[in-house]
Amino acid sequence: MEGYFEINPDEISEELKSALEKKYAGQLKRDEKLAPHTLEAENDAARVCNSRFLIEKGIEPTEENLKKLQQEANEWIAEQQKKSPPKPIPRVVGVVPATNVIEMDEERKLNQAARELSDEIWPIREGLERVCLLLQFIADEYFRQYDRDDELDSFSICYEYSKYGRLANMAADYVADTRDKVRALEARAKQLGKAV
Repeated sequence: MEGYFEINPDEISEELKSALEKKYAGQLKRDEKLAPHTLEAENDAARVCNSRFLIEKGIEPTEENLKKLQQEANEWIAEQQKKSPPKPIPRVVGVVPATNVIEMDEERKLNQAARELSDEIWPIREGLERVCLLLQFIADEYFRQYDRDDELDSFSICYEYSKYGRLANMAADYVADTRDKVRALEARAKQLGKAV
C-alpha cells in the first residue's frame, strides 16, 4: 500500500465500510463533554474526521493507522509547500499623504456617527410626530370647534372635556417619553465625550 490518500474509496465494498463503522462506532462520535474551541475539542474533531476518512478507505482506524495518516498528511503538506512556497506580499511603493489618510478616517467616522445618530433619532422623531398629530387633532376638533362665549358650545366644551383631556394626556406621555429618550442620548454623548 503506497499511501492512504491513493486508495480509491469506490473500490471498497459497502459491507466492509459498514462493518468498520459498527466496530468503531464509539470513535466516530464527538465527545460532547469537551468545551468547544479548546485544543482537546479540536483534537477530538480531527480524530473523528480522520477515523471516518480511514473507514471510507476500508482501513481500521486504530491508533497506529491514525498516526500514519497524520504523518502522511504532514509529509504531503510539506511537499506542497516545497513545490510552491508562499509568495511574499508586495510592498506598497506609493505612500498616501498622512493628512489625506487622517481626513478620510475622520470622514468615515463622521459618516458612521451620522448613521448611528439617525438610528437613535428615529424613535424620537416618531414620538414628536405623534404629539404633533394629537395636538393638531385636539386643536381642530376641540379648541377651534367651540366658542366659549356661546352657551350651547359651553355645554359641548364641558361634555367633550374628558375625551380630549385623555388625548392631551396621551400627548403629554409622548412628550415625556421623547424627552427621556433625548436625555438618555445626551447622557451617552457626554459619556462617550469623556471616554475620548
